Amino acid sequence: METLRDRVLTCLEQMAPGTSQNELARRIGMAPSALSRALNETRGLTGDELVSLARELRMSVDWVLTGEDPFPIRIAARHNFSQINGYQLSRAAAGERAILDDVALVFRQAVDDLQPLARRAVPNDPFEARKMLLDAFGADWTLHFADAVERVFGIDVVKLAMPDAAGYSMQLPNATVIVVPTENFWGRQNWTIAHELGHISRAEFTPIDEPASISDESAANAFATQLLLPEEEMRMIDWSATRGPELAKFLWGSGVSIGALGVRLDSLKIDRPEVTLRTGQLIRKYPPMDVGVFDDPISQRWVAAGRRRFPVRILVAHEKFETTRRSLAWMLGVEVDEASDEVEAQTNLDTMATAFGFVPAK
Repeated sequence: METLRDRVLTCLEQMAPGTSQNELARRIGMAPSALSRALNETRGLTGDELVSLARELRMSVDWVLTGEDPFPIRIAARHNFSQINGYQLSRAAAGERAILDDVALVFRQAVDDLQPLARRAVPNDPFEARKMLLDAFGADWTLHFADAVERVFGIDVVKLAMPDAAGYSMQLPNATVIVVPTENFWGRQNWTIAHELGHISRAEFTPIDEPASISDESAANAFATQLLLPEEEMRMIDWSATRGPELAKFLWGSGVSIGALGVRLDSLKIDRPEVTLRTGQLIRKYPPMDVGVFDDPISQRWVAAGRRRFPVRILVAHEKFETTRRSLAWMLGVEVDEASDEVEAQTNLDTMATAFGFVPAK
């Protein structure tokens, strides 16, 4: 049976690796001997001591006392996807659950040092959400979808290796986070982000172990469809006359795959354009922009989709402290002693991209 000492010291090692019990006592204003007796449950904790201890551990008072969190990780998406069966409901697999726990941990660790984002509610109307993204980022907003979501709606976007997962959205005490698998092609990633925005707009968050609702998934998919491929625009195009160059340009700009476009046209009872190439092949054959040896936006987009990603604000919050350097290295996918250099590089790139107009400024 887990004891209070086990619970507190395990959590302390997660939140601030290497911190001693005596240092914990100092931080919460207790004598080391008093904290030792409290952890051995031979002495009680005063209300102030209990609150201070919970705050230092970034946990609730309920968790300190009972080991049960009254506010567990809440997620909205529990589905897998296949080309044959489409979306299928599922609970988070053990590996995915561990990843979500790790994501939640790095946000908990930074709770006092995380630069706040300007939160704007995601509208229930996908047309209104699309307009907000267009107004803030221009017609190329799908090229910077993760950045756009963070800056327009104040929602953090994380990309991590999660084989066979479709993606998740999470409600944490200090953030709303969309988690996207790096294994997915950029068109699929965009669809996942749009799908999760649909969940978030309807506040469809429940404890991670509860079963999902097929109606919630259907509503989120409808939101994504209208956000990325609005019906009015679909009907304005003569798809039967659309050829390779025009189709490649449309897919690149809309940020979706040829498969997603085909499903959308079928749902609207519009004949699909005649095409035998896959999305990547089509865009390579008919590049919608100039492609050079040293400037290849097509390859850059594919590389960016497969790159591990955490928001700059969470990286900067962790870079300040030696105690969470392991978490920083995990987020960056590097060795611990390389973490600070990598944060500086990513922060500089983000600033330069904004300055040169590649990513619109806030």
